[in-house]
Amino acid sequence: MLTLYDLKELLGDAVDNWKDDTPRPSVLRNSGVGIMTDTVVDDDTLLEIYENSLVLYETDFHHTVFPIKDPLKDYTYDSVASGKCGSSVIPLSVFYDMPWVFRVLIEAEDRVVHNMYTSPTIEGCAPLTAVMEQIQDYEIERNRK
Repeated sequence: MLTLYDLKELLGDAVDNWKDDTPRPSVLRNSGVGIMTDTVVDDDTLLEIYENSLVLYETDFHHTVFPIKDPLKDYTYDSVASGKCGSSVIPLSVFYDMPWVFRVLIEAEDRVVHNMYTSPTIEGCAPLTAVMEQIQDYEIERNRK
């Protein structure tokens, strides 16, 4: 199991060093940069992390590419859904010993939702409830051990 801490160690200096514009998914895939790790979340959801610290997230008709910032910091979730900008902080301690996919998936979903509400051409929403339920199940299972 690759934890968030392990991912940070593998990425090394690539984390926080991305200064260029993020490429489109097809450009990233054809760039020749290797995939460090990936996971198929469900039948139509893919999450890939490239050696240059870029994340590619694809689900249904939505996708986003973004650089991983320091994954060993608290995660600030910014809500744009209600028209009121608000944010809440999820402490690093929630994610630290978990598989990397939980933190990165939440960030990816957050970006997709933000894009949906800020782009007039995209409608709908990508709920985080399923991810949060998986985290709770993981925590329950981990505490049983």
